[in-house]
Amino acid sequence: MSLTGAINIGQSALSASSLGLQVTGNNVANVSTQGYSRQVTKLVPLRGNSQAYNSGTGVGIASVQRQVDEAIQARLRSSTANSSFANAQSTIYSQVEDTLGELGKNDLSSQLSSFFNTWSGRAGQSTTNASVVQQGTQLSGFLQNLRTELTSQRSQIQSQLSGNVTRADQLLSTIADLNTQVAQAEVGGQPANTLRDQRDIAVGELAGLLDVTVVDRGGAGFDVLSGSTPLVLGSQSRGISLRSDLINGQQTVSVATKV
Repeated sequence: MSLTGAINIGQSALSASSLGLQVTGNNVANVSTQGYSRQVTKLVPLRGNSQAYNSGTGVGIASVQRQVDEAIQARLRSSTANSSFANAQSTIYSQVEDTLGELGKNDLSSQLSSFFNTWSGRAGQSTTNASVVQQGTQLSGFLQNLRTELTSQRSQIQSQLSGNVTRADQLLSTIADLNTQVAQAEVGGQPANTLRDQRDIAVGELAGLLDVTVVDRGGAGFDVLSGSTPLVLGSQSRGISLRSDLINGQQTVSVATKV
């Protein structure tokens, strides 16, 4: 090997090590950055020359790759969806429980018991008609207040649901746009790590609003499905909206795709 060849090999090693230090420094700098994925440099030996012994020409850098386990990511999204659903359900049940107040003295059961006890007393001539009317008026007022509070809670829940659906629709559009940006940025063969991190963050937030499944189609981007319904197909978002219908005299609310 000539002296020039030996110097070139050393230079390739220094260049690879320099980039490795930059990647390590970037990892340390972003250790507290939400959604950042640790990156590593992938090194490959450079092809040797055609001279005798074919000793090689040094080391090259194939790419800088993210360290992401897609299986763990899928499990995390599923767990996030289940946790969000359980928390929302628990919050709603707690609000209804507080309104009904069945664990206290001023509850519907107590009001009904007092009302029927008054009727029993009237049948036994121990109470007057005025007492029965008074107790009935009190029960009627209690039921009216209970209905008002439950209706108000329903309106609040629908308002929150509408806000969540709007945010989920925005995230679907963001994921579709990032699919396009990632495909354009990776035309040269190098992974767009920052854009991929941003897409993972958007999908993670979406999993907290919807139970979604992600299909990674490589260069074609992420397909996002809810059950068997596709919401994002490559660069196209079908979008979702909140639909309110009156069925058999009852108002029902559902989430449907726009397209």
